[in-house]
Amino acid sequence: MEDNKGLVENMEQQLFELEMLEAMYPGENELMMDDKNIIDDVRKWLNAAESSSSLGFLPPRISFQLKLLFDDGDDTPKTIEVSILYPHQYPSSDVMEIYVKSRQGALNRTKQCDINQALSDYVKQNVIVGEVCLISVITWLNENCPKYIQQSKEEENAKLNSSTKDTKTTDSSSKLLRLWIYSHHIYSKIKRKDILDLSNEFQLSGFCMPGKPGIICLEGTENNCTDAWNVIKSWNWKKINVRHQEDEKLDAESDQLSIDSFRRFRGFQEIGFVKNSDTRDYHMDMSEFSKYLDQNNCLYMFKILFGFEKQLPF
Repeated sequence: MEDNKGLVENMEQQLFELEMLEAMYPGENELMMDDKNIIDDVRKWLNAAESSSSLGFLPPRISFQLKLLFDDGDDTPKTIEVSILYPHQYPSSDVMEIYVKSRQGALNRTKQCDINQALSDYVKQNVIVGEVCLISVITWLNENCPKYIQQSKEEENAKLNSSTKDTKTTDSSSKLLRLWIYSHHIYSKIKRKDILDLSNEFQLSGFCMPGKPGIICLEGTENNCTDAWNVIKSWNWKKINVRHQEDEKLDAESDQLSIDSFRRFRGFQEIGFVKNSDTRDYHMDMSEFSKYLDQNNCLYMFKILFGFEKQLPF
């Protein structure tokens, strides 16, 4: 394995920045680690790295959530949750993964997507690789979240006044979609949980496979697939895109039957065909993934996703 000097410096800077953030947000449940043992595990790794320039194991990626509270004039402050993941290469050659979500109605779907896009643009335009930057990004959020919360409130009031109803759960879309989404990687446990939550909310089947690369398949009505994809792509990603789309016209006379016959997957699940390697990433097990696709009548997607055929041993 390559020398650990650069990684040691990154982990030390990550811990230092996290300590500053904890001092800024000391309240109960304001800053919550994704795994309560992460910091101890990182410190153990750093102690081991002091006596060896090349270790046979890696520290965990630090991930956590920060709750920001905003007063919009109502009795209850609005809560914005900020999800953060530090890549091993942050800050030397990479930026942190960060995105905003709203669990209690502080932002509607449109404004949640808008602020995540604005956040992504801010990071691309203002973050200097090689320097810790999370404090400045959180400052930007504190300055800009109130505007999006107010816009969301105004939009929802306008919908109520015009008696507009949310039709997502009774989607009358005339087309069924299957979206095959390819990401540079999917590591964050928070993102993975959010993807599972979205699949349930939008009545989607398919799967999410974390690792490097990360693959997501969404099956459902056109409106629901598109809405879920718009939410997912608004999060901060190194690279993510729809690699392939399949569609079929919905039979209006037997909607549910048509949807069920279109689906290749029973429900939505996270699949775990990932193997450890001697690098700093967790790569998918190509053989196991191809078998999974074949079991669900989707082996043809292997070539589309990766650009080559996978020969199975039978």
